[in-house]
Amino acid sequence: MFKKLIVLMFAVAMATGCNLSEDISECVVCNINVRFTYNSDNVDKLIDDVHDIRIYVFEKDSRRLVRIIDASQQDIVRGWIRVDDLPAGRYDLSAWASSGENLFGGGFMEVEMDDAATSSYRPLMDDDETLIDDFYIMIDHDLLPAEEIGDVASKEAGFNDLFHASVDGFELKKGESQTVDFDLIRNANVLNVSVTGHEHIATRAMAGSGDRTRAGEVNDLPFDLFVVGRNGRYRWDNSIDQNARLVRYRSPATVWGAELRYGIKTLRLDLARHSVDPILLHVTDSEQGWDLITPIDVIAALGQVKDGEGNYMYATQEQLDRAYEFPIEIVVTPIENTDELKVRLFINDWEIVDLVPEV
Repeated sequence: MFKKLIVLMFAVAMATGCNLSEDISECVVCNINVRFTYNSDNVDKLIDDVHDIRIYVFEKDSRRLVRIIDASQQDIVRGWIRVDDLPAGRYDLSAWASSGENLFGGGFMEVEMDDAATSSYRPLMDDDETLIDDFYIMIDHDLLPAEEIGDVASKEAGFNDLFHASVDGFELKKGESQTVDFDLIRNANVLNVSVTGHEHIATRAMAGSGDRTRAGEVNDLPFDLFVVGRNGRYRWDNSIDQNARLVRYRSPATVWGAELRYGIKTLRLDLARHSVDPILLHVTDSEQGWDLITPIDVIAALGQVKDGEGNYMYATQEQLDRAYEFPIEIVVTPIENTDELKVRLFINDWEIVDLVPEV
């Protein structure tokens, strides 16, 4: 879906590493074009959003990692990478990129998995012994105590955006210059959550609350708001590992008048996977850890949202990938003459029904 293979004529060899004095029939040249058009504007934003690209080359028959290609800044600016030292053969390519200057300095790891079921892994070595089935990109994380919700927590709440594209099995031939087109997918989403009426679900007064009219970070709330999902570990083709651990994502709360706001970054919302293994938004008691409202199924809630013309906005994986940010509003109000509370949920100002949690 995200690849196209174009065989070019020999004239392209003049712009490659093949020397014209050599026998051109022996030349093997691959030009890798990279774009990022899978965004809400449907335009190429590679230069704006992507600042580090690494491509892993696996030999098709042996399935071994045979090359790691690091794109230079010049490559990214011009939108293509020239590779003229691979031997003829069949290959799988796995491209990973970051919004930061260093793919592995912003919250991610490249690893070789020894046992996916037990999450036993080691750092990837730059050699040709790693098999494609053992290659993983995963979020850098800390283990959580058994009594807390989630298996691991992302080390960095504001980790860089992760991008991916892959090509499954193409053939480099002698005497031909070939071009592979990568159109990157962003493997990150931001849930911009606002909570009004939070004082009704608080079990104690917010320390130093008073009259807050300016934006400021809050660290002493009596409840926690966070997201958990199994989406922190990816195979070479961007599929989420079936044994992926439950990752907890969170961000500090910011107060804006009567609202609490959170910008929670999570890795990719996978429609197929997370329709059966949900991404959940939790609001829990900060001391006891129990849920104050029923956890919200993020994919199920997004599936209800329509635009002004009545069309579903997030019915496909492509729509989810292009959206990037999702505004989610939780409104809590007391029910008159009772001790109960009513919770309403809105996404893009669209009220979500049937999934409205109970207090």
